[in-house]
Amino acid sequence: PHDFLAVNEVSRLLRAFYALGVSKVRLTGGEPSVRKDLTQLIEAAAGAGVEKIALTTNGWRLARSLNDWTRAGLTHVNVSVDSLDPAVFARVTGHHALESVQVGVDQALTHANLKVKLNAVLLRDTLADGFKGFASFIKDRPVSVRFIELMRTGDNAAFFAAKHVSGDTLRDWLQRRGWTPAPRRFDDGPATEFAHPEFAGRFGLIAPYAPGFCDSCNRLRVAARG
Repeated sequence: PHDFLAVNEVSRLLRAFYALGVSKVRLTGGEPSVRKDLTQLIEAAAGAGVEKIALTTNGWRLARSLNDWTRAGLTHVNVSVDSLDPAVFARVTGHHALESVQVGVDQALTHANLKVKLNAVLLRDTLADGFKGFASFIKDRPVSVRFIELMRTGDNAAFFAAKHVSGDTLRDWLQRRGWTPAPRRFDDGPATEFAHPEFAGRFGLIAPYAPGFCDSCNRLRVAARG
């Protein structure tokens, strides 16, 4: 059997973290929505007193379960969307699920107190029209689209060599079009965000190879087994 932390164990852990000053909790994975007790985990975080409760998800269950999650206390949701081109999305993820994910994202935007972000890995495959497509998407949507630079790991050398793109590619594209870095808040994560007066949303860049990337890290990660 899996020896994942039970809801009561997560609750005890979060109460201890909250007492030490933790103000934001992110439920991530893998894919956290495969846990049948995800709503109860969100309730445990809210019950511990945590002010910001975030979820990172592939968005497949978003439209179906979002109301339950927000009632439980969810305040932030990050949805992984590597491309807004259905064919590219299917090639990257292996599934033709873009339309249902977008329905969930737009439903999330109807929740006034829910902060919505999209995550996309910066890949050579998605460069062709990717930035332009996301720019159109956030023209009237108050969404932050954060591109995450691909990292080299112990087993992805060939994939990294074929797909890696420097974060400077996005930074240069934005600066040429009048986007400027937004001021950072004390509890911001690792993304540098860019704003434009004509757009409701923002672009973000998470560039782990940038100088000083780890200098201001304020995160602690707990695995599902504790």
